[in-house]
Amino acid sequence: MPDFQIFRPMNWNGLVHEYDIDGLRLLPWDNYPMPFSGAWCIVRPGTKSLPHTQIDQEIFIGLKGTAKLVMGDEVRDFTFGDIAAMPKHTDHYFKNDYDEDFHFYVVWWDEPHARQYLATIAAMPEAGVLERDLKAGTPARTFTIGHGALEVPHG
Repeated sequence: MPDFQIFRPMNWNGLVHEYDIDGLRLLPWDNYPMPFSGAWCIVRPGTKSLPHTQIDQEIFIGLKGTAKLVMGDEVRDFTFGDIAAMPKHTDHYFKNDYDEDFHFYVVWWDEPHARQYLATIAAMPEAGVLERDLKAGTPARTFTIGHGALEVPHG
């Protein structure tokens, strides 16, 4: 059995008010390395999230309700099932002019997230398997992240 919590129910009482919305940072998950972060977010009726510009990259996934996604000068309706990719350095926010809560999930990542993830998995006991496969001559692919490279065996 893994040494991390496999299932975690949503803690609705744990919502925190930041960026002028209610939300809960759910990722990264304790003892389960990943190269990104994520949060459940709720924009209440008649409110908007704090306009801001990210230095990392984000995707938004609409879960419930409808809101306006404002990206620079562009405004789009955003609802259940919609997904949007937010480029770095783009001013954006959600505005809820409707009568019900708007729920969305956000995932964000950047080079420091990826480097921290690679360092974490390199220190894990399973990291020796990758090293062994590379020494055995298993064909590999090289992925470049920033100024570094990681070889990963095919298969």
